[in-house]
Amino acid sequence: MRWPSTAKRLANADDTCRAPHQGILEKRRKPVQPRIGITCDLDLGTGTDSRAPGRPTHVLYDDYVQAVATAGGVPILLPTATRGDSVAPYMQVLHGLLIPGSPTDVDPACYGEEPHPRLGPVNPRRTSFELAIVRQARAQGLPIFGICGGAQVLNVALGGSLYQDIPSQVSKAYKHSGSPDPSHLVDLVPETRLAAILRVQETRVNSLHHQAIKVPGQEMVISASARDGVIEAVEISSQPFVIGVQWHPERLFADDEASRRLFSAFVQAAATYAPEG
Repeated sequence: MRWPSTAKRLANADDTCRAPHQGILEKRRKPVQPRIGITCDLDLGTGTDSRAPGRPTHVLYDDYVQAVATAGGVPILLPTATRGDSVAPYMQVLHGLLIPGSPTDVDPACYGEEPHPRLGPVNPRRTSFELAIVRQARAQGLPIFGICGGAQVLNVALGGSLYQDIPSQVSKAYKHSGSPDPSHLVDLVPETRLAAILRVQETRVNSLHHQAIKVPGQEMVISASARDGVIEAVEISSQPFVIGVQWHPERLFADDEASRRLFSAFVQAAATYAPEG
C-alpha cells in the first residue's frame, strides 16, 4: 500500500481536523453583548401605596430595560440581597452596572449626617445592597452608570455627601422635583467624559429629585451643573465610564439624541470590559 505524500497528508489533516477548530475559534473571537446589571427597587409592602401590601416586591421601570437593550446591552435585573457579601456572585457575570432612580432617600447616616426634617422615607436594605455593589464594581473597574437617586448612591459609595432637601438647603434653587419632561438647562463642564459623550455645551433635562450631591466623592469631579448651582452630574474622568446624572435619560431615550448617546457610551464601555465570546 502506498501512503500519500507528507504534504498531502498534512493538507488532509488540515481539512479534517483544523477546520472545525478554526470555526470554534472564530466563534470565540466574536464580541459578546455586555451584560448590564440593573438594581431593582424593593417595595417593602408596608406603605399605603405598596404594590403588594404585606409582601416585599422587587420592581423596576421598563424604561431602563429598554434603553439598555436598545443600546446593545443585555439587561439583568438584580434583586436586593440581604447581605453585603452576596454581591460577589453578581460581579462574576456582569460587565456593567446601572443604579436607577429610587422613590426613597439615601439614609444620611451613610455619609455621617443626622436626618434633616425634610428627609424623605429611606430604604436601608436597598441602600446597603447598592452601596456594596457599587463599591465592588468600582474595585473591579466595571463601568458604572448612576441615574438620579443612583447618582446619589454612587457619590455616597465613594465617600461624598448629599443635600437632604434642595428647597430648604439650597438658596434660590429651581424646583427640581415633579418634571418628567425637560424643564431646565444644565451646563456641561468642558473636557469631561460627559461633555465628550453628549457633544454639547448645554442640554435641557427633566427633573424628579429633591436631593442632590453636596460634596463629590473620592476621585469624582463635577461634569454638569444647573444654573442655580445644583450639581447635575459627576464622574471619574480617569475611568472609561463611571458617571452619575441627576436627571432621567431613560425617560427621554426615545426622542432625545443626547440620552441615546449616554446609554450607547455606557454599553460600549461595558462591551470593552467584557471578554470576547
